[in-house]
Amino acid sequence: MQIAARRGYAKILGALIRAGAELEVVGRKRKTALHIAARYGRYDCVAALVAAGADVDARDSSARTPLCWARRRAYHRVYPLLLRAGAQIPNWVVAGSNEPYLARVVAAGSFRAYEQRHLAALVSTFAPKFSQLPEEVVGVVMMFYAHVGFY
Repeated sequence: MQIAARRGYAKILGALIRAGAELEVVGRKRKTALHIAARYGRYDCVAALVAAGADVDARDSSARTPLCWARRRAYHRVYPLLLRAGAQIPNWVVAGSNEPYLARVVAAGSFRAYEQRHLAALVSTFAPKFSQLPEEVVGVVMMFYAHVGFY
């Protein structure tokens, strides 16, 4: 699992998951496949592991979670996958870093609250431009356009 996750072989990883491979098996330094996929920014592998139920808050031998590795390497695209799956943001990840996205999620109280605020801001920005459409339709369009809720 770890090799497929590191190399970004999402199809092989998916086959291993379907075959019943253990998601939480740890390799060197107690890293799971999800740690490795997040560390190398393998979006499709992270998505497959999260969908299969991998522990998004697993800690390696350095007490880092998959989100910590994604942040350390600035793989921003991976953040929402982990956060939507319930990953916690350790205080030390945000403190002293230049990660305004994660700071806004913490300030909102949860990823779901941040996501809803983000969508509301998009709708309020674009609703006047589409005055012929009901606001709820603009909301659905913005959800798809900005991928809010579809990470």
